[in-house]
Amino acid sequence: LLGPTHRDTIGSLSNLAALLKASGRAAEAVPYSEEALASSRKVNGEDHPDTIVQLNNLGVLLKELARYDEAEPHIVAAAERTRRVLGAEHRLTLIAAINLGSQRVEQGRVAEALAVLEPIEAQARTIFTGANAAWVASILANQGRALDALGRFGPAEARLDEALAIYLEARGEKHPDTRTCLRALVAHHAAREAAEPGRGFAKRAEYYRQRLADDGG
Repeated sequence: LLGPTHRDTIGSLSNLAALLKASGRAAEAVPYSEEALASSRKVNGEDHPDTIVQLNNLGVLLKELARYDEAEPHIVAAAERTRRVLGAEHRLTLIAAINLGSQRVEQGRVAEALAVLEPIEAQARTIFTGANAAWVASILANQGRALDALGRFGPAEARLDEALAIYLEARGEKHPDTRTCLRALVAHHAAREAAEPGRGFAKRAEYYRQRLADDGG
């Protein structure tokens, strides 16, 4: 037996948490993610990249369960430590910042979200290409949602449209990220119709709503 703090055991716990999350069983994944983080802290220390990855993973898991208060310290710490330990341009630093920006959008702290996401967009476009371009789409989609909340509909729409195009290519129509972006476009056009009635935004909202319905909701 390898023991609870062996590197392979920690990896297995993390992989099991990821599998459960991908299977729609995120709540069941939490204790495995928590154990992986605790073991990595014990073996590697707080600033080891493996520990930071586990910290980020747990934060994202809690965020996706809408447990934002619990997610907050993990997501903030991961963003701070990746920048300090790995440097501002490291891919894990960018991912941690993207997760922090998403957390801020979900919390309604949209100005803070933009302050996190806008400075990393150019570097993310350089690093995340091909299938990994979904990280760029995440930046754009969260920027779009934040801009919508501020009533800046024009730039919001441009970012949401580009995010959807990237998601469709990198993830496909049925992926949860793609569908979340479609819902954001429904909300965007509905908000524009309320603000500027009679300019065709209601039809655009219905178009995206129908795309969601055609694929199951």
